[in-house]
Amino acid sequence: MHIQFWGTRGSIAKPGPTTNRYGGNTSCVEVRSDAGTLVVVDCGTGGHGLGLNLMKQRLKNVPINGHMLISHTHWDHIQGIPFFAPMFVPDNVWNIYGPKGLSHNLRSTLAGQMDHSYFPIALDQFASTNHYHDLVEGEFNIDDIHITTRYLNHPALTLGYRFEVDGASVAYCCDHEPHSAAYATGELAIAGVDLRYAEFVEGADLVIHDAQYTALEYAAKV
Repeated sequence: MHIQFWGTRGSIAKPGPTTNRYGGNTSCVEVRSDAGTLVVVDCGTGGHGLGLNLMKQRLKNVPINGHMLISHTHWDHIQGIPFFAPMFVPDNVWNIYGPKGLSHNLRSTLAGQMDHSYFPIALDQFASTNHYHDLVEGEFNIDDIHITTRYLNHPALTLGYRFEVDGASVAYCCDHEPHSAAYATGELAIAGVDLRYAEFVEGADLVIHDAQYTALEYAAKV
């Protein structure tokens, strides 16, 4: 399994010398299996660079087909979608997945940020064929990749994803914080829903996770 980070920041993109080490783009991770299955996890501003790279690598007359898993629909996780080049090419097929909302489905939420008041191109003007899938907790397969989903603790409905393929496992858990703030200190035995979360990431070969605050800072940032 191949993993490449195209965006690692939260909240806002911030290019410049202070973000050289990890990059200034917001969340976007490329996952590829050895068989070639392509999954994009979140599509913040880092999705622009990924999309251009996919276009550069494509073979003539061969469609770029892939899957995009959105953890949640806050701006820093979707603002690259209107600039994702493969979706402007006919014959490309993309399956887009995200948490099933309480009042809006995934497609209508993504269309909202491309309303004419905010963006000159509407969601329906993508040239690719796009299929939208609303997810809940559970398990499913994308070709050879087995995926497990778990709800995370965040002000928006948010899913963590665990990928199993090629004898390896990766857990992607963005914007999660403890259900009990006391666990942030690392001094208590984990129990309840926090234990269920720990079991979700346990044993993964790679865990992609927020680490924004120290235990001392966290009390003011809950």
